[in-house]
Amino acid sequence: MREFVMRMLWEAAQNVPLICGFLVAVTFGRQDKWLAAGATMIVGSIVAAAVIWVTEPLIFRGHRETGRAVVGNVITFAVLMLAGTLYLSASWSSSLTDLAIGFVLAVALAAGQELAAKERFGFVRSLFLGLSCAGSLLLIRFLVDRSLLLSMVVVNLWFTVVMGLYKEVRIHTRWVPATARQAAADQEPVGDAR
Repeated sequence: MREFVMRMLWEAAQNVPLICGFLVAVTFGRQDKWLAAGATMIVGSIVAAAVIWVTEPLIFRGHRETGRAVVGNVITFAVLMLAGTLYLSASWSSSLTDLAIGFVLAVALAAGQELAAKERFGFVRSLFLGLSCAGSLLLIRFLVDRSLLLSMVVVNLWFTVVMGLYKEVRIHTRWVPATARQAAADQEPVGDAR
């Protein structure tokens, strides 16, 4: 149980700079303060990518994000924050379109991350990300104008629970990143070669 709690805390740590940066950017975007919004997106993306680089090996033992994956995360996060901010600022966006756009953003996020990490596209991961992103957009729509702090807490909890459970499924089914599998294989004792 302690390991599960720690993995969920690491997952939360990964999400906080990304989601908080996005929510602050949305707030600035709605105020037409696009320079501040852009700066917030970039800082949030850099901090989130750095936290993922540090914490992902704590979730998946032996896995280490490559430099290419870290840079890919920064670029993907910033581009998707911009797309999400523009979307939430658009007059045509609604709670109905949040579902579709959430899944589109999730597929783009998965594709961008997996392209940078040179991994194959994960459909199951995309479904969990889609659920996370669509739910997050709905929550942002209903909460961000009421309270930025409340929306930060609720959206982070939502995203962390959904993606944390996804990672738990991966761990318990031994469906882990290739680098973690390789590290585990390297640590297994070699059998008697008689």
